[in-house]
Amino acid sequence: MLEVWERVFCAQVWERLSPDLDEKDWAILAGLAEGRTQSEIAQELGISQPAVSQRLQKIRRLAQEILGELRDECL
Repeated sequence: MLEVWERVFCAQVWERLSPDLDEKDWAILAGLAEGRTQSEIAQELGISQPAVSQRLQKIRRLAQEILGELRDECL
């Protein structure tokens, strides 16, 4: 039962997060999912490793905000 709620919760996070992500953000997430390092991803995208790190920080911050909103909605 908990697994179902986790899936629903994750789906809601992605649904709310998706509009805020651009093409490079998605490429970074895909690269990480495929096991590439930030440096490898940066080279593939033609950006610096710190730029990849900054984008990941932005994605994490947005996800945390969304998680907080969902938590508040559930309470």
